Amino acid sequence: MSTGIKSSDYYWMAVGVRFIGADLDINLYNDYVDSLNGFSQILETSILGPQIDFITIDGNRVGAAPYQAGIYDWAEIGGSESYQVQYSMPDTTWYYSGAGDLVFGPFSFSVDDVLKCHEIYWSATEVGWITCLNETSGDLDVNLYGSDVQDPYKGRQFFLGTNYYAGPGEDEQCEIPIIPASHYGLVVTNESGVAGDYYIRLSSNQFSPTPTASQAPTNTPTQTPTPTLHPTTTPTWTPTMTPTQTPTPTQTRTPTTTPTPTQTRTPTTTPTTTPTWIPSGTPTSECINNGDTNLSGDITAGDAQLAFMIALGVYSPTYLEECAADCNGDGEVTAGDAQRIFLTVLGSAECVD
Repeated sequence: MSTGIKSSDYYWMAVGVRFIGADLDINLYNDYVDSLNGFSQILETSILGPQIDFITIDGNRVGAAPYQAGIYDWAEIGGSESYQVQYSMPDTTWYYSGAGDLVFGPFSFSVDDVLKCHEIYWSATEVGWITCLNETSGDLDVNLYGSDVQDPYKGRQFFLGTNYYAGPGEDEQCEIPIIPASHYGLVVTNESGVAGDYYIRLSSNQFSPTPTASQAPTNTPTQTPTPTLHPTTTPTWTPTMTPTQTPTPTQTRTPTTTPTPTQTRTPTTTPTTTPTWIPSGTPTSECINNGDTNLSGDITAGDAQLAFMIALGVYSPTYLEECAADCNGDGEVTAGDAQRIFLTVLGSAECVD
């Protein structure tokens, strides 16, 4: 399925898909021409799932232009799928210089809304925080994106800051590193498909108490999550050394009629600090960086999906799975590897092996 969208001359925008059941992903294409010439260039792909997948466009870089969004089933199982597609564009730009707290809102979601896109001109010279103050009963996620002239399109996985760990009805916040003064895109996703309001708070301080601003909500957060700005891979082969037990000497007292007791030390074993195990992560096979993450023998969109889960740290791979997911062979599994595996599936890129 595809749908036509048009970007703004000046503002960021986003297009996303929320699905029920199957994991659907989204591609952004150049404009459709006809049945023979349409969808000739994939501009960006979002493969995060099982959450809402979306792609952002920085209108400040590319200006107004028509695009097509294509929805597809990454598992390639076919059948009828239920989903909702929406694009969103702000009508104003917020300005934040790092001074004090700014609270914007309220903004309203309907049950059919998938996401909302906002634009921030961020010129703070220190680390900052963006908080989504959630007044709905559902799960709202917050994501920040930057761009440059060479890369004005961003899939959900290529964030500067994100948080999707809090549960339904809870606030989400993400830490923003020191970044160049520029226009940035902020996307709030309505993961649960519920109606309600939210506010956005920009501050140099991490959110803890309820803001006192008159326009701020009065909900009290139940936890303050600490988001991970960049996906990290957690190896599964960190060995835990279990040394053999250190013996306890046994003393035997033999009383005699003489006043001097005799002590006899009898060691029961010989201690050793040499471990007898072999770390499970010790490579026993060649490390092949071919993109076949699930080791099925074929490279599919499912391999790209699994590689991204490894990059986020939500899946612990085996040694061979991690090798396969490291498509560019640099020793790390990142969102870029997942992207390259997907492009390999499409025939527009290759892994090193």
